[in-house]
Amino acid sequence: MSNPIARAIEGLLALASGGLAKRVEAAKKEAEGIIAQAQEQQSQLLKGAQEEANRVRAQAEAEYRERRNEVQRQERRLAQKDDNLDRKLESLERREHGLQEKEQALDRLHREAQEVREKQVAELERVSNLSKEQALAQLFKSVDDELEHEAA
Repeated sequence: MSNPIARAIEGLLALASGGLAKRVEAAKKEAEGIIAQAQEQQSQLLKGAQEEANRVRAQAEAEYRERRNEVQRQERRLAQKDDNLDRKLESLERREHGLQEKEQALDRLHREAQEVREKQVAELERVSNLSKEQALAQLFKSVDDELEHEAA
């Protein structure tokens, strides 16, 4: 291998392999930089996605709380209306019961008044020895006489 051509080939090969090693090393460093940059972008994207997910979750939870509060307000209003209706119904039932008692009392008083009137008419007929028709005729005659007397 003392041949100058062989040595030249060896030199070229060594030179080429040294240049190739440098290029491989440079490509390797560039690839590592690209990977590091991609990992940083991935980290930033994940962080942004996590922040967006947290924001959406917080917004959804706020809407849920708001709706739940509105439902609770409506339930309270309905419960109050239900209570008011129950009280009104109880009041109306008491009033109706009172009116029924008054109506029964009025009916009883009416019957008693009718009985008293019938007894009075019967007693008047017995005392005067006149029938109802005769007593009415006599009453009308006395009223007519009194009116004529006053008119004169």
